[in-house]
Amino acid sequence: MLSFLGQLQGRVKPRAPGHVRVDSRVSSLHHRATSVLLLTCCVLVCVRQYFGQPIHCVLDVTGDLAAIQEQVLNTYCFVTTTYTVVHDLNPEHYPNVGVGPSWWRGRELPVKRHAYYQWVPLVLFLQSLLFAMPHAAWKYWEGGLVRASLADLTEQRVTLYLDRAKRRDLLRRLARYFSARLHSHRFWATGFLFCDTLNLVNVMANVYLTDCLLGGSFSSYGEEVSQ
Repeated sequence: MLSFLGQLQGRVKPRAPGHVRVDSRVSSLHHRATSVLLLTCCVLVCVRQYFGQPIHCVLDVTGDLAAIQEQVLNTYCFVTTTYTVVHDLNPEHYPNVGVGPSWWRGRELPVKRHAYYQWVPLVLFLQSLLFAMPHAAWKYWEGGLVRASLADLTEQRVTLYLDRAKRRDLLRRLARYFSARLHSHRFWATGFLFCDTLNLVNVMANVYLTDCLLGGSFSSYGEEVSQ
């Protein structure tokens, strides 16, 4: 766990002087901020789920069932999934929405099972990978072209000690290069736009998959809260 957190810290370390940014700020938010946030949430959930108490079941029975250990009951509840009673979802009639017995007067009441929480760590990890993949694809596509083009300007010792006249001369040479090579880097431009589009597709796909995982509750959550 400590080694994993060390690797996570390495991803968010400050940029060194002369660092070349090869992507847009929006892409950086995707593969740095969002991906690292999801990975951090995954670690926290894993610690809670595998080293803490992921679920707490209330045992209020008598007789032979009273001897069941709490840990055994919690494990059983975690494996068999929890549920809410659909019949009790009206907040005007019950103090705890969805909480109640699933049997009433000899008949089974309709319930809605919630099995998604067992998959939360895996889903968070996969989402973290998905948000990092467009940037990884662009890095492979770009192949170090931008860094090589700016090598004279971004090398750390040059950046710190270069006088303004020399730096201005290097900028002119770089401007002449881009002017002479105008419309000759369409391959990289296509890759840049494609990978930025992947970020948008990834967000839409994650919204859809999250809604499917939560049984349609994610897309209607904002509307239900505002009512």
